[in-house]
Amino acid sequence: SDPTPHVKNNAGAGVFSSTSGIVFVDSGSNTGSSTGQIDISASTVATHVITYTDTDAETATFTLNINALPTIVISTTNSSICNGASTTLTASGASGYSWSNGETTPAITVSPTSTTTFTVTGTDENGCTNTASQSITVNALPTVEISGTLTYCAGATTTLTATAGLSSYSWSTGETTQSIDVTAGSYTVTGTDSNGCSATSSPATVTEL
Repeated sequence: SDPTPHVKNNAGAGVFSSTSGIVFVDSGSNTGSSTGQIDISASTVATHVITYTDTDAETATFTLNINALPTIVISTTNSSICNGASTTLTASGASGYSWSNGETTPAITVSPTSTTTFTVTGTDENGCTNTASQSITVNALPTVEISGTLTYCAGATTTLTATAGLSSYSWSTGETTQSIDVTAGSYTVTGTDSNGCSATSSPATVTEL
């Protein structure tokens, strides 16, 4: 907040002035302020000397340090995860941290179930604070199913086909095509989508007639 000095002056109203870089609220400059109230956000980061000159030309000075806000940065191992997975967020640029989920360590591991923005407030050694945010995108797992005829006549085979549109397939037989020819047995397939998210189908049991 912008500070207002309290000055007792027996001679009457005086004038506040300062070195370059200070902006007084009432004058918008570094000279000729009657109140001495400083606009901190408009002033520059530095050590400033504030001078009060009374009506008898007597002066008093005060040194004011305006500290820069810390620059808070969040890094993440992965900003896009599959539902059920986790990722680590690491904050830097301050000496103390407070996350929007209540944690106070520089690094946190999170497992959101929907796309979530995490915010951290960092406090430096001067007590100055700043914030940063990082959004974690949560991708749904693909739906993987097996279709096909689950019975066949002796001496033949039947074809099982996994859900279309996935990036890759991995059958319990070791095959990696969308469709496979099989004989009697139980089969599953794991499908991976374009986001790198994977899911495994329910077993399909094939019977020979």
